[in-house]
Amino acid sequence: MTILALQAGVYTKTLREVWSLWGPSRALLRWGLGRPLVAGLTHASLWLDRHLYPGFRRQAIEAPIFIVGHPRSGTTLAHRLLGETRRFATFELWQLMIPSLVGRRLAAPLIRRATRGRDLELHPSEVGHRVALRAIEEEEALFYHLFAGAFTLSTTPLAFADEDQAWLLEEERQPPPMRRALMAFFRGCLQRQLLYTGRSRVLAKMPQSVFRVRSLLEDFPDARFVYLVRSPFETIPSLISLQLSILRRNFDIEAVERVRPGWLERHVERQYQRSVRLYRYMEELLEQGVLGPDRLMTVRYPSLKADLHGTLERILAFAGTPLDGEEETRFAHAVQQETDYRPAHINRAAVELGLSPARIAQDLGFVCERHGFPMPHPIARVADSADAGAVRVAAGAR
Repeated sequence: MTILALQAGVYTKTLREVWSLWGPSRALLRWGLGRPLVAGLTHASLWLDRHLYPGFRRQAIEAPIFIVGHPRSGTTLAHRLLGETRRFATFELWQLMIPSLVGRRLAAPLIRRATRGRDLELHPSEVGHRVALRAIEEEEALFYHLFAGAFTLSTTPLAFADEDQAWLLEEERQPPPMRRALMAFFRGCLQRQLLYTGRSRVLAKMPQSVFRVRSLLEDFPDARFVYLVRSPFETIPSLISLQLSILRRNFDIEAVERVRPGWLERHVERQYQRSVRLYRYMEELLEQGVLGPDRLMTVRYPSLKADLHGTLERILAFAGTPLDGEEETRFAHAVQQETDYRPAHINRAAVELGLSPARIAQDLGFVCERHGFPMPHPIARVADSADAGAVRVAAGAR
């Protein structure tokens, strides 16, 4: 499958969804004309890079650091604070939106003017994840330019589709030519960013690229991975709450509910299944020894929160990037500011989303056991000779 064929297929599916949900509308203009126009300009400018900035193709990518794990496991916290060290090439949001060097040269004056004296927010922190033009954001978003990846699944009209499009994210469902094309595009974006920032190491936050670990290892044999792990009882409701907040902010949900009754339940169920597959896939990689101790550092979310500075310093040591005096002072200040932060959003509970804690325990209780996370009361996991994975809801259990 060529990139052009991939984009054409996803674009067609998106248009069908827009037409069936909203008919002739601004949404149809946005996704029918705006989306292909932006994609065309992006790829034209990337093509120009090859002729106007050919040096990026010779840029070596040495020992990149990939932050992976289920979303809402502290990946944003670690990514942004490690990025504050200025030792790594990371992407600000506007750079993810404009990955080409030619495009940035044209856009940079406009970005500076728009953010003079303040950053321009696209989503406030009340949504669940603050998004601003000059904020460091996750590199997983680069795949959006190819109509693929997690953001195409959760932030476009495909989120409302009856049919799950998980193949856009999970590489084992993708034909080899598609996987190779996606990784070649990703490599080119990292090479451009190294040239653009003048830094020597890549730090990429790619939580849902757990599904791409094998391809990342093939393309970057000296890569190191930081696996942030948090209890699925916390991450899954938090992620679904964030997704629903973004969808309600960006789309006419009332129209969706009229045309697609039950879409919310389908969305929650699909994301739940995807989350289960992500946790299991990562844990299977660990069991199979795909990531050895020299390649992987596992960080429990409670440890990150309890000792933020110390944990991040251990990650820097694992990456082989110790800080000098001035860098350490700036880093410590950034960590202290984050320590004082209090979230402005409220996550919905699993039961509010139609997810029973007993079901999460049955599907992912082994993650809690393996990483030492407590089971929420009143669920207790029991070892039974007939069914070692049985779960009982023990009302009043202590």
